[in-house]
Amino acid sequence: MALSIPKGAGAPDAQFNRHLQIALDCTRECVICFSVALRGKFISEEKDKIVKIQLTALLKMITRLQKRIKSRIKSNIKT
Repeated sequence: MALSIPKGAGAPDAQFNRHLQIALDCTRECVICFSVALRGKFISEEKDKIVKIQLTALLKMITRLQKRIKSRIKSNIKT
């Protein structure tokens, strides 16, 4: 996730959007990994809660950025 966003940042919008989607998918995988870690008692419930709050915030930020880029792509197609 941390490498996908900067990797696509200098690319055209469509390619950057693809990298954002990869970052989104990786973030969702992290949520699942923390659920598994909690179930296996590798982390505490408190740690799981904190991390999931942070991951949820990250998901929202990536999704908002993706929406902005998609609207920019659409406006470029119309012109």
